[in-house]
Amino acid sequence: MPNTPKECRVVTGKVTFAYLNVNHPKPNFNHPERKPLYSAQLIIPKSDKSTVDKIQRAIACAYDAGAAMYEEFKRRGLMGVRHPVMDGEVKYPDRPEYKDTWIINANNSEKPGVVDAGLNHIFDTNELYSGIIGRASIQFYPYNVGGTCGIACSLKNIQKLADGPHLGGDIVTIEQDFGGEN
Repeated sequence: MPNTPKECRVVTGKVTFAYLNVNHPKPNFNHPERKPLYSAQLIIPKSDKSTVDKIQRAIACAYDAGAAMYEEFKRRGLMGVRHPVMDGEVKYPDRPEYKDTWIINANNSEKPGVVDAGLNHIFDTNELYSGIIGRASIQFYPYNVGGTCGIACSLKNIQKLADGPHLGGDIVTIEQDFGGEN
């Protein structure tokens, strides 16, 4: 990740975390030669105008940094480079948790800091699952690799504020599966 100005960094308002992988780095099965990554998908309500505005400013900041480094950025312009923000309803039209949301996929090869509302470090991996509510510190940065250029998002830290419903299905206990009449 190139050096980017602090203006390219955002601390979000409340988001829901999906595809949360902050306990152990996950290998990229499409590119096993690459370093495993910690990652999370941030589900951001479109109604959170403050966070959306900060993200737009940070993406513009990352674009400016990219344009200063890469001619390809200048040639394509801000709207012509890839960026990590997607419309949740378009990406997942049949999933209600994505209604009226923006989503950002963020990752990092370094383990993000993970704290609770009181800024106490969370070490219990059972506390961290897809569906928790919290805030994230993310940083946008430009890339230009193999003819593909764009803006990526690095996951720096997360703060768990509350439990939320588990995304991706119900949690079934051992007793429910194997106890009683199965």
